[in-house]
Amino acid sequence: MLLVDFDPNQKDLTDLLKLKPGKLPFSAFLSNYKNNNLQEVISEYRLKAQNVREYGFDVIPADEVLQQDKQIIGNLPRGFLRTSLNQVKNQYDYILIDSPAGSNIFTEETIGAADVILMPSKHNGLASFKNAAMAMRSLFPKLGELRREFEPELGNPFPLPIFFNGENITAHQREKAQQAILAIVKQSKKQDRVDLIHFFFPKYSPSHKCLDIFELPNYAHIAAAAFSSRPAVFTSKKAREYYRDLVREYLI
Repeated sequence: MLLVDFDPNQKDLTDLLKLKPGKLPFSAFLSNYKNNNLQEVISEYRLKAQNVREYGFDVIPADEVLQQDKQIIGNLPRGFLRTSLNQVKNQYDYILIDSPAGSNIFTEETIGAADVILMPSKHNGLASFKNAAMAMRSLFPKLGELRREFEPELGNPFPLPIFFNGENITAHQREKAQQAILAIVKQSKKQDRVDLIHFFFPKYSPSHKCLDIFELPNYAHIAAAAFSSRPAVFTSKKAREYYRDLVREYLI
């Protein structure tokens, strides 16, 4: 598996795992990305279990130069991230890209590169619900058209249903979030003629009006893992169970 830290402002993945750059910084690679070798940008993250079995994954670390000089990205043609990742796509079962929230060049390049989009949210994040709906109505189709300019056979990036991340939610809070989302779904259907019901509530049907949204709750071992420079799934059985459920819900 390859992870791409494409959020240079926060660099959470890179900083928390104390990753060092590869032989070639990503910003240097991008200066001639069609001819440079992406393999030289990739770092390895490895851990040994009881000094016997090795676990880990590969990472493209965040690049501080991209944080300081965003003009580097601005001067590149649309689709450069997908074109770059095409060099190594057959070497991995999954390539996961972490991008910043909002609408910016890093987010748009991430969506343009990805085949599937997974958007975490908060139960009290009304703005994030609205942003997700906006992305479904306009951003994804727009970026789908841009994708087809450099790979005509590509469809629009496929959005998976949202999930609630990092919060413990009471029944009352959950109900308030559901009602807010239902209002957004109703408005989108009326104004844009786009039905977002299954994007927010994947188990909903006319005969079974299920408003369940997958929840990844707050858990102390997940937060504490940052201090050990290890992913929580490598240090906590409970965290592994939570993330295994997430994978089963969305990726299997």
